[in-house]
Amino acid sequence: MSKGEGMYYSVFNLFKIGVGPSSSHTVGPMIAAKEFLVALNNFDLVSEVKVDVYGSLALTGFGHATDKAILMGLEGYEPATIDPAMIDDRCDEIRSSQKIKLLNEKEINFVTAEHMPFHMEGLLPHHSNGMTYTAFDAAGKELARENYYSVGGGAVMNEADFGRNTPPAEEIPVPYPFNTGDELLELCEKNKLSIAELMWANEKAL
Repeated sequence: MSKGEGMYYSVFNLFKIGVGPSSSHTVGPMIAAKEFLVALNNFDLVSEVKVDVYGSLALTGFGHATDKAILMGLEGYEPATIDPAMIDDRCDEIRSSQKIKLLNEKEINFVTAEHMPFHMEGLLPHHSNGMTYTAFDAAGKELARENYYSVGGGAVMNEADFGRNTPPAEEIPVPYPFNTGDELLELCEKNKLSIAELMWANEKAL
């Protein structure tokens, strides 16, 4: 275990504000949808987006509003700030108009049955809650493709996340990294801090 690995996640990674009924079926997919589009360096070229939904998300997704969460994420909404009262009406508008406004900026055609298929018998390699997001340009050329996994509690991982065992050091910005209770107590004594004060300093950094 690398130094500081134990402090990589904030309390706010564990406890999240979001839409229900299931964090893994709604919060995670909404986060993944927006994250995919925000990460694109050629967003202006996007003319089509397809989301393939697999495993548990496909089997129970309609009952758990996974389809709605993905649509809202593609439009740029986030679980902690979206107004739940507008979700159903906006999703109905997307389905009836067959158009979606990516990140609330760019309107494209979107036929839910065609562009968001649920593969009831398919699985992605790392987790049962898998989604593949693909972006195409106007000529149908693939611009980007990424697998995302909603691994529970609203947490989302992509293929790169599964490919490493520990986060890189530069992604651990806490001032007081520790891995054990003994290390925590030593840091408190050395820096004349209570456990609560030390943890709050790490939380603020995270």
